[in-house]
Amino acid sequence: MKRSAYAFLALTIATTGFGCSGGDDDDDFGGGGVTRVRIDDRTLSVGEGTVVAVDFEFDRQDIFIDDDNVVVVVRLPGQLRYRDDTSEIDGVGSDDGVGARVTECAGETYLEYDLDRFDLDDAANPDGSADARLTLTVDAVSPGASVEIEAVAEENGVPYSCGAAFLSDESEFVSVVD
Repeated sequence: MKRSAYAFLALTIATTGFGCSGGDDDDDFGGGGVTRVRIDDRTLSVGEGTVVAVDFEFDRQDIFIDDDNVVVVVRLPGQLRYRDDTSEIDGVGSDDGVGARVTECAGETYLEYDLDRFDLDDAANPDGSADARLTLTVDAVSPGASVEIEAVAEENGVPYSCGAAFLSDESEFVSVVD
């Protein structure tokens, strides 16, 4: 009787995992993503600039313990151009400049930010609505009635390519006038 009880217990543990999570799933980005895109000025004249803020969340365990990165991609329409060297992560006490990998396509531009624990260690969001805020400046270069700025954040990479559909977490619209 004792042997069958031990055998049953061993079989139960082996088949149920005894409450374990079932392993590491690199595709699971718990609670991450862009929560809001905010634009300082919703109407711009050609030649004017505005600050874009992208609020995003990330799993602290994934970034600071597992050493993963969070990748934020911002898609700009052809009517707007990224102003070089204006990207920052809002921080506690001071802001940290971050570089963007810029991909220019016909009618759109992608800004990719590959952020690691060193970029995010002092990250803060002034209004507390997310774990971090990325800010950047864009300039209006041609008129457009209602042009969309889109953003997405994922762990370790975001699929995007010129001319393909872009699956954003959040977006915001701006009008550009002559």
